[in-house]
Amino acid sequence: MKRVQLDFFNSTQLTDNRPTFISPATVAFILPSTSTPKAPDDDGSTTSPPDTMSPMKSNEMDTFDDILWKEMLGNPRLSAKLGDDQLDSNEPSASLNFDFESTSGEEKDQKPPSLSNFIKFLKRLLNLPDVTEDEAKNGLKIVTPIPANFSVFYYEQKVDHFSYTNNDTFDQRVIISADHWCKNGCPIFFFTGGASDIFTYANNSGLLWENAARFRAMVIFAEHRYFGHSLPYGKRAFKNLKTLGYLNVEQSLADFAEIIQDIKQSYPAASRSPVIAFGGSYGANLAAWLRIKYPHLVEGALASSAMFVTDNYDCGEYYRIVTKNFERYSTKCSESIRKSWTAIRNLWKVEEGRNWLSDTFRLCRQLKEADISDFMNWLTTTFTYLAMVDYPNAANLFSPLPANPINETCQHLDNPNHTDKTLLRRVFKAISIFHNYTKERRCIEIKKSVEVFESDPWSFMSCTEIIIPKCSDGINDMFFEKTWNLTKIKTDCMNRWKIIPRAQKIQLLFGGRNLSAASNIVFSVGERDPMAAYGLLNSISLSLVVIKIPNAYHIEDLRPSDPHDSLSLLDARRTEVQIIKYWINTFYSRIGFYPRHWLEFSNLI
Repeated sequence: MKRVQLDFFNSTQLTDNRPTFISPATVAFILPSTSTPKAPDDDGSTTSPPDTMSPMKSNEMDTFDDILWKEMLGNPRLSAKLGDDQLDSNEPSASLNFDFESTSGEEKDQKPPSLSNFIKFLKRLLNLPDVTEDEAKNGLKIVTPIPANFSVFYYEQKVDHFSYTNNDTFDQRVIISADHWCKNGCPIFFFTGGASDIFTYANNSGLLWENAARFRAMVIFAEHRYFGHSLPYGKRAFKNLKTLGYLNVEQSLADFAEIIQDIKQSYPAASRSPVIAFGGSYGANLAAWLRIKYPHLVEGALASSAMFVTDNYDCGEYYRIVTKNFERYSTKCSESIRKSWTAIRNLWKVEEGRNWLSDTFRLCRQLKEADISDFMNWLTTTFTYLAMVDYPNAANLFSPLPANPINETCQHLDNPNHTDKTLLRRVFKAISIFHNYTKERRCIEIKKSVEVFESDPWSFMSCTEIIIPKCSDGINDMFFEKTWNLTKIKTDCMNRWKIIPRAQKIQLLFGGRNLSAASNIVFSVGERDPMAAYGLLNSISLSLVVIKIPNAYHIEDLRPSDPHDSLSLLDARRTEVQIIKYWINTFYSRIGFYPRHWLEFSNLI
C-alpha cells in the first residue's frame, strides 16, 4: 500500500501497547504513520510487512483542505492518548486528549496544528459532522459502529487503467482490518464501495465484521472513485468531461483489482488467500462483475440487492413496491401521500403558496416557480428511501432512523381528507422522521438532504451506464404521473453533462441477466426492497444462486445482526455463510494448501 495511513484502534483498554478487542467502542488511539498495518503472528506477536508507503507531496493535496494536510505533513506524529484514569475504563465511549509531537530535530520548531483543525480533519476523514465549539475546546469523542481495529489508507491509484497516454494518479481511500486474519493464507473479505462514502458501507455491513472472526479473515472496504474522498483531480473532479470522463464501471473494477493484487504482493502470506467480494445495491453489481471480470483474483461474490435492467423492463414496479410497503401500515397513509401532490400543485400556483410551503417544510431557501419538479422529486425520493430501509431495528444508512420508520411516518398521515394546508403540515411532520429524526437540522436543503443517490457522480453515472427506468401513474401507486421517456433523459443528460447515455453498454460488457458463463455468485434479494424490481428472481445454476428473503428490505442481509431480525433473514445469512465456506474450501483444495487456522476453525462455521 502507498500514501498515508491512519490507525484506529477500537478499544478503551490497551494491553502491552496493543489494543484489546471490545465490541463497538470509541476510537481510542489515532496515529498517522508510514507503514502498513501490523498483522498478528501465530504466537500473538506482531510484525510489519515491508514498507511500501510514501508521504504525500505538497502538490498532491487536491482532495483535502490544504491547510489540514500541511499541518499533518509538518507534524507526522500526531497521537491521541487516553489519560491514565481512562485506561482501565470499561466505558465504550471515552473522550480523547490529543498530544501533538514531532519525531525529528528538524520538526521540533514547527508549530503544531491547532486542536480544532486536527479534529476537523479527522471528522472529515470519518464522514462525521463538522467540529463543534465544545470539541474544539475540550477534545474529540469519535464513536464508530465498526467493531474492530482498522486502518485507513490512501492508495495511489491510476486515473486511467486502459491507455498509455494518461499517467495521472489519485488517492483512493481504503479501510483495512487485520484484527482476525491468521496471516497464513486465511480469507480476505473485500467490499466493493458503491455510490457513497466508504464509511457508510463499513458502518452498516455487520455481516463482514461478524464473520471475520469465524473465517479468520482480513476485511477491506475500498471506496469507489469520485465518491467520498477518492476524487481524481481533487476539487476539479466534476469540472468537465476531461476530468470526469474516467468515472465508469470498467475503471472502478480495475481500481479494485489493483488493490487486491497489491495486497497479495505486499503481504506474502496473502498470496494464497482466497478473496470473497461483497457489495450492496450498485456495489452488488460491482462485486458480481468483479468476479466475472477478474476470476483469478476473486473466488466468489455476494451481491445484495443488485440491479439488472434489460429491454423487457417494467418501469412501474419500483414505485408499486414502495406503495405496498406503506399500505402494509395503513391505506390512509398511502392515500394521504397520493392526495398530497394535488395539494402541492394547488398552493404552487401563487407566490404566497410557494412561500408557505418553504416555511412549512423549513427549507433553507425560498421555493421559486421553476422548483416544482425538484420539490416533488425530493418528496418522492424521501418516501422511496423509507421504503428501502424500513428495518425492524434502528439504523443509520441514509439518515438516522428509528425501527420501522414507515410506521412512525404514517402516524402523521391518518386522514387523506384534510384540507390542503393541514394535509401538507402532516406530510412535513411525516418526512421529518427521515430528514430530522435527531432534531439537529435547522433547515433542509432539498438538493443535498438525500445525497446518497442524488450526488453529482451518481447523476453522471445515471447518464452514462447505470440507466434505471422508473415511472409512476398515481393509480397503481401513491405518486403522481411520471412517464419514462428515454428521449427526454438523453436531452437532460446532454444539457447537464454534455453526454448521451449508453444504455446497452453494461449489457454488452457483462451480459445483463445472461450470466450462464459466470460462477460463484450469490444474489440476495429482499422481497420488500423496491430494488427487487430490477433484481434476479431465480437461480441460474448451482453456482449462480438467488436467495429471496421474505419481508426483507434493501441490503438487509449485509447489516449487523439484531434481536429483531426475522427467521427468514437469519436463514438467508446462514445459507450465504455456508456457500462462502464452500467456495473457500474449494479454493484451498485446488491449490493444495490449507492454513492451519482454517483447519482448526472452519468446522465451527
